[in-house]
Amino acid sequence: VAPYVSYSTAFTPTSFADEQGNILDPMKGKQWEAGVKYEPEGMNSQFSASVFRINQKNIATKEEPTDPYRSIGEIESEGVELEAIGQLTDSLRMQAAYTYTDIRYKKSSPEEEGKRAVYAPRNMASAWLSYDVKTGPLDGLTVGSGVRYVNGIASDPTPPAPPIISSVLSASAS
Repeated sequence: VAPYVSYSTAFTPTSFADEQGNILDPMKGKQWEAGVKYEPEGMNSQFSASVFRINQKNIATKEEPTDPYRSIGEIESEGVELEAIGQLTDSLRMQAAYTYTDIRYKKSSPEEEGKRAVYAPRNMASAWLSYDVKTGPLDGLTVGSGVRYVNGIASDPTPPAPPIISSVLSASAS
């Protein structure tokens, strides 16, 4: 078991302008994260769990594509991430992840303050399997498929989107 704690800061200048043509202030951010990683003996796998908080100030946003940009005072994101990666057999690999995030306007207009941020999903989950062919005429071929699901987007009047399914086919030259 390997516990960890991390802290980072961010500074991002912007070229976005407000309604009067003034360049918005740069985005500044802070992130705290703590978690554990675990690699069981005798298994080719890794499991991790973490909690995080991200505070960002001066976020440039706009409601509609034609609207001018405006700066949001501060957004706070808190959440949990879980991940499992494992080599199930010599050829079969699995990866699964889940993230819960609560993103809220911490300092903003009175109408927004304390509310969930728009277009920010609350739940995200994914799973992926891949198979490496190790013998025969297809030796070196990898096939895989995965699914990704996102829901809980605040202020989205449309029905939830179906899961996204992805696939891969790759070959290595040996």
